[in-house]
Parts: sequence; C-alpha cells; structure tokens
Amino acid sequence: MKILSKHFHVLLLLILTGFILLASCHLREENTEVSEDVQISESTASSEASETVNLSESSVQDFLLESALSNGMNNLQGFTVTLSSVTPQGCICTYSNQTSDTCTYGRSFDLYKYENEEWQHAEVIRNESVFSDALNLQPGDSVDKKHDFEYWYGELPPGRYLHLVSISRISARLEITTYYYGNEFTIQ
Repeated sequence: MKILSKHFHVLLLLILTGFILLASCHLREENTEVSEDVQISESTASSEASETVNLSESSVQDFLLESALSNGMNNLQGFTVTLSSVTPQGCICTYSNQTSDTCTYGRSFDLYKYENEEWQHAEVIRNESVFSDALNLQPGDSVDKKHDFEYWYGELPPGRYLHLVSISRISARLEITTYYYGNEFTIQ
C-alpha cells in the first residue's frame, strides 16, 4: 500500500507539473516596430511568496510569478535576458548564455501589469492551446526572439509591466535548475 501511495503521489506531481507548463506557455512570435513611448529597466521585483497554491486556471500565472519572486530573478551568473525594441505591440527578447553549461529557453513568456500596488497577470485575449518548447542555447551563444504582446494580450495600454520568462541550466552532471528572468518596462 505504501508503494502504491508513493507512486500515486509521484504521478500527481508529474500531472501537476505538466498542467502548469501547458497552462503557462504561450507561443508568441510576430514582427514589431520600435516606439519612443517605452522605458525599459531590469528589475528583481520582490514580494512575499504565498504559502498555498490555488491551481485554478486563473492562478497558474500567479503561481509562476510567486515562484519567480520567492526564488529570485535574473540570478544565473553569465546568463542574461534583455528586452529591446519594446512597443505596446511587442518586443525583441535577447537570451545570452555566457555560462559554461547548456541552457534551455522557450518561446513562451508571461506579462504582468503593476496595479493596486501589486503585480497582476495581464489579461489574455486569446484562449488557444499552446505548446511548451525547450530550445538549447550553447555556452557563448545568444539569440533574439520576437515576443508579440498584441496577439496574446492586445495592444498594451500605458502602465508599468513585468515580462517574465524561465530558463533551465543543464549541468555537466545532467542536473537541471530553473531560473526566472524578469524585465520591467513602462508603456507611456
């Protein structure tokens, strides 16, 4: 009975992990234009992490944000994620791996808007099935990805935003560690 219970818990954990990955990943690539109405700054926004996790569809992104805030952001030495060409319609996200390990990233991202003195997930306007991908970024490499805000969130109104992505580092011992990268920007 103990063995069955242990396997059941492992199975539930795997299903939960799959649900979180599927619910939080959005495939977003489109062309964007540069606008002068944007200010960019890197941030390591902080907030107290919640002790309980509600797994309703609307709170999956909140869970990801709380994980990022409680585990820290932008803290893998030698790896950077920067935004450029930011407009209310989208941005260019540059991943740069100057570590000695292979890292993986995906095309998905999440957006949060700062409202009522807290980060709230930006409202998604498309309810489509998406898939999660893991693209390798070798040591010394960098890549630019276009992130289309307008397709998933609509044209962003003025405000303060947090662009959140996750990457995974695969060590020589095949240990995988997840890191969160957040960049704040302002649409004026």
